[in-house]
Amino acid sequence: MVDSNLLQNISVLLVEDDAASRQLVKRALHAHDPSITYEISEAEDLASARRMLGERNFDNVILDLRLPDSSGLDTLHSIKEADPDVPVVVLSGISDHETAVNSIRYGADYYIVKGDMLREMLGRSICFSIERRRRKLETENQGNLQNHVDLLHYQIREIKESLTDQISSKNHTERTMQQLTTEHEQLLDILPAMIWHLDKNGKIIRLNKPAADLIGKNANDVIGKDFYRLFAGNDDHARMKHELVLRDGIGFDENIEAYKSTTGSLEYRRTEVVPDRDEFGNVSGLVILARNPIPKNIMAKTSALVDRGKSLKEKFSSEKSFTPRQTGAVRVEKPDKTQKQYSGRVLIVDHDSLNRMLIGTHLKGSGLDVDFAVNGLEAIEKSQLVNFDMVLTALLMPELDGLEVAYKLRQDEYKSPVIIMTTDYSKETIKNIKKSGCTDYIFKPINKKDLFAAIDKHLVVPAVAE
Repeated sequence: MVDSNLLQNISVLLVEDDAASRQLVKRALHAHDPSITYEISEAEDLASARRMLGERNFDNVILDLRLPDSSGLDTLHSIKEADPDVPVVVLSGISDHETAVNSIRYGADYYIVKGDMLREMLGRSICFSIERRRRKLETENQGNLQNHVDLLHYQIREIKESLTDQISSKNHTERTMQQLTTEHEQLLDILPAMIWHLDKNGKIIRLNKPAADLIGKNANDVIGKDFYRLFAGNDDHARMKHELVLRDGIGFDENIEAYKSTTGSLEYRRTEVVPDRDEFGNVSGLVILARNPIPKNIMAKTSALVDRGKSLKEKFSSEKSFTPRQTGAVRVEKPDKTQKQYSGRVLIVDHDSLNRMLIGTHLKGSGLDVDFAVNGLEAIEKSQLVNFDMVLTALLMPELDGLEVAYKLRQDEYKSPVIIMTTDYSKETIKNIKKSGCTDYIFKPINKKDLFAAIDKHLVVPAVAE
């Protein structure tokens, strides 16, 4: 049974050219069920019917196959073409079994012969056809809904897996960076030199253990303090010199500085100061490296050095008192007899200033002309201006990482070795390094043995004869 509550108002398009037949259909419908109201629109030909179907939706079409402008199954085809979803009840004046079967086959819901049974069959057929179509649409909608739900579940699963991979990658990167920081700090602590990293205002960002030991304090207690207040004996002239480095971006080295500790002892050390740059190449602070103290007996024997130590404030009160150097360049000292000598230009690419300082210290006295870049973009720019014989680049860097630097260098037809410096020991990373056009890789923290092993293996410029 059809629930008549669902069919209170039914809109019907009656397509019939015979006026008497139209009146017969109307009477049959009104007599069917008083609870149902039929809204009947009339069309006398196929063209009018198609136009009306295009203008609005009907719950049902009552169709005579013989019309002035169409006949037979072509009429049914044309109606279904105009609205494929509308239920159609075919109304015919003759009982033709073959036509009835073909009508149902090609889209009609019912085939009714005009006659005495019209009143009994027509209204019921319309209601049944509407209910059948409604249930079909519900089934299709449920199927579509299930498809959407399945798709949504799939997308949620994909997003979840992607987020899991990203979180895992992020955690791995954080662990790697933490490991690098720890190893880095441990390595800096055993260097025979004091290292301070200052911001532009002279506040200490980090320092190694020898630097903290000089003033007799824990390193964590010194971070954030004013560097110049720690050394009462040389604060004014040191601040003046450092301000010039911050302004001009030009470092200096091999200056003998006096450091007065909190115990009151005065020590003279060979000091290097280089500007620290951010990922955009702007000077963001300073890195200070002070080597082993100069023995007092040597200071006493060399009066020139003593005079220099006593008059540091006067000698550095003018910009003319020290010679500008190219930022980050490492001056070649007299070769150590135990240090193998090389010839060539090497570019070190690392956003960490202490890494650059550490590698530069390793390479001092090697005979190599060493330059530095603080990020991948600067490395590409410098390599376009200078023909470097080797590039050593960190893997993890802002903007361009080491693999991207290697790729762009190879695009620019750079043929010399490119060495990746990394803390990532994973097989996937090593595989990506080998695929990227890099020559080799060494692991951080960089030690002198591994560094010169890579130089001996890959530097194409011959070593200088000793």
